[in-house]
Amino acid sequence: MLFLKPFLRYQLFIFTTFNLNIYGTAFIFQHAVPNKVFHEAQRLAMDYKRWEIENDTINFETSQNVRRVPPYFSYKLEKVYKVLKGGNVNLTCVAVGYPMPRVFWKRQSDEVLLNDPQTAPIGKNVLRLTVVEETANFTCIAVSKLGNIEASTTVVVKPLPETPRDLRVISIN
Repeated sequence: MLFLKPFLRYQLFIFTTFNLNIYGTAFIFQHAVPNKVFHEAQRLAMDYKRWEIENDTINFETSQNVRRVPPYFSYKLEKVYKVLKGGNVNLTCVAVGYPMPRVFWKRQSDEVLLNDPQTAPIGKNVLRLTVVEETANFTCIAVSKLGNIEASTTVVVKPLPETPRDLRVISIN
């Protein structure tokens, strides 16, 4: 949307645009006749609408000056996390890119998403597993407009050590 704000200066109407930046260029109109300014602004608005339709976007992220980076993991998951039976473990997944990806977790055994993809955190997601009872595989998924990436890890449950046998109590004096 084009917003015009008039200033009276030397009997010329100077119109400046706000919230409009196409390819990094700001537009300033200096016309003595406000009608010309209106038509010029209307023409620019139509050009912008055509540009939006051609680029299938409603924002300026597709501008030439914006860098686009597909998602990638900036923090690598370990292949295996070992935890004692009944223990706790935190799985941290960090993904970056532009636009920033949403990050969520999936358990591979039953293909259940552990986060809602629409409300999943952006950039970093920590899966806190408490009272772990069995070995399981987990997949971290990062999703953005430029693609999806996945990384998998396994949480291995180690059995608790056996209780000691044949203990003798001795006193030390």
